[in-house]
Amino acid sequence: MLIYLLQLLFVMSDGRFGTERTMMRKWLRRAEEQHIFVVFLVVDKSQKRESILDIKSIDYINGKMQLSNYIDNFPFLYYIILQNIDHLPQVLADALRQWFELLNQKNDLNK
Repeated sequence: MLIYLLQLLFVMSDGRFGTERTMMRKWLRRAEEQHIFVVFLVVDKSQKRESILDIKSIDYINGKMQLSNYIDNFPFLYYIILQNIDHLPQVLADALRQWFELLNQKNDLNK
């Protein structure tokens, strides 16, 4: 019986990286190679224009400016946007439950 070991890492921040997205993607690839499951908790402000959901990102593609939602190019595949810190215990419990379900699925595939 092969057991797929996986570590869980929570990262908490406001989710604003500026120009460091490329470095984040490299770091996430390295974590994945080491079987570390990374979940990003975005501690968000729910006020209009300050929420990560309202931020726009500017990219230049073929010399043309392109405007997109910041969250659309978020480097973390698994993230949770937490707008009320009082919900943190429930959010963490849900994330842990889902992580255990993922482990069970991986173990079932490896049997």
